[in-house]
Amino acid sequence: MRSATGSWPPLRFSQYAAADAPVQHAVVAKVALTGSTATGEHVHEVTRAYFKHLTLELGGKSPTIIWTALI
Repeated sequence: MRSATGSWPPLRFSQYAAADAPVQHAVVAKVALTGSTATGEHVHEVTRAYFKHLTLELGGKSPTIIWTALI
């Protein structure tokens, strides 16, 4: 089910092969991933072949954005 913004809810996958199908789907224009560096490298290879936009947050378990205006 799509949200009000038109995006799909987050999907969780434990194997690379399971994640390939949604990434390769024609309806998907952008992929965002929070995960390991190895998973990010794999998703990058798949999205690159299909000219998808990609956002990665890799490595740490606590993604954080710090605005410079707050420092």
